Amino acid sequence: MSIVIAGGPSVNDYPRREIETLCKYGFVFAVIKSVFDFPCDVIVALDFIFITNNIERLKKLNKPIITRQWENFEQFGLDLTMIPQEFIYTYPNSGMLACKLSDAMSRVVGKKSYVLGMDNTGGHYYDNGKAPENGYDGINGQKVVNSYENLKLNDTINLSVRSKISCWPKQSKLPVIKKILVHTPYRGIGASWIKTYANRIVKDMPLT
Repeated sequence: MSIVIAGGPSVNDYPRREIETLCKYGFVFAVIKSVFDFPCDVIVALDFIFITNNIERLKKLNKPIITRQWENFEQFGLDLTMIPQEFIYTYPNSGMLACKLSDAMSRVVGKKSYVLGMDNTGGHYYDNGKAPENGYDGINGQKVVNSYENLKLNDTINLSVRSKISCWPKQSKLPVIKKILVHTPYRGIGASWIKTYANRIVKDMPLT
């Protein structure tokens, strides 16, 4: 039902046109730079530099943005939902948060969450994976081992068979349209639901 498009090199494992088509029919969480490459419904960007460097471009997209509690971000006129900074070590990168949100949404509607570009490597699809592989995420100059298992995602399928993340089932083909198809009214409802429940989801609180 929902799809996460992150920045890992596995995005290049599939034809771009096929991914774009999938995004047009599904409910999409776009992570950082992928927001400018693929259709999306919700933007997940914990990086304040990315947001401040792209304010006008993000305004044109007019999509809700899930980010951290950055000071004075309200002044930018963006549709922001901010999670507390205390969760910086629980969700050290935007992709992990996007996967958590997508999994929660999919679980509520009884569907699967498909993630692409979640590889746990240092490279990205937009730099041809040239960044050195390290399997870590940096926070304030420190290296923190990714704890993907601790996200407790039970309804997530990883579309990258070469991903280093081993705790989610993997699939070597993109899902068929009928498995991810959502109708137009759902896009607005889904975005509003995420904005309402994002903080409950990150805190692992009941969604009631």
